[in-house]
Order: sequence, then C-alpha cells, then structure tokens
Amino acid sequence: MRIKVTDPLIDYEGRVLVEGKEPVTFRRVFVTALNTFPDNDRPPAEQMAQIYALSVKLYVDDEAELSLEEAALIKDRVGRLYNPLVYGRTCELLEGQHILKKKK
Repeated sequence: MRIKVTDPLIDYEGRVLVEGKEPVTFRRVFVTALNTFPDNDRPPAEQMAQIYALSVKLYVDDEAELSLEEAALIKDRVGRLYNPLVYGRTCELLEGQHILKKKK
C-alpha cells in the first residue's frame, strides 16, 4: 500500500495536531513509535534492523510503499506508545478507511 507520510494528524474536531509550532505528521508519529521502547520491551536484533530500514524508508519520500507486515509493525508500535486518537488515525490511514478532513 502507498501512503502519504507527510500528512498531518487531525483531532476529533478536524483540527491539525501541532507540537510546538509544527504539525504532527504521520511520519513523525511512525518513526517515533518504531524507535521508542522501554528497556524491558526491546525487540531482538533482527527486528531492530527491520525497524531501522522501515524508519529510513519513511524518510526517503513524502509517500512510502508499505507491505502488510510493515503496516502491522507500525500499528503495533503506535498502539504501544500513543493514545487512542493517534492509534485510530494510524489505523484509518493504514487500513484505507475514511479520515475526517481537516478544518480550513
């Protein structure tokens, strides 16, 4: 599946989520989730290599072609780190569901 990783996340009311003055993009959420884990939840070396490669892939272009396995890994990591809004928006994007449009 091909997704646009530079799109911003939006809240329940359709407003763009911001951190500081910058919009929170799917790319930032995905890479943060992939690369953040407590010491007692560190993935094995093989998965660390997969996480690194996927993180680099997410920065190559504004869009990324993801396999089902990569999408599942992203959803799992986002679900472990973020709140229901961010996880829900992630699932909507990766599962091709309708996403509420941002307010103008």
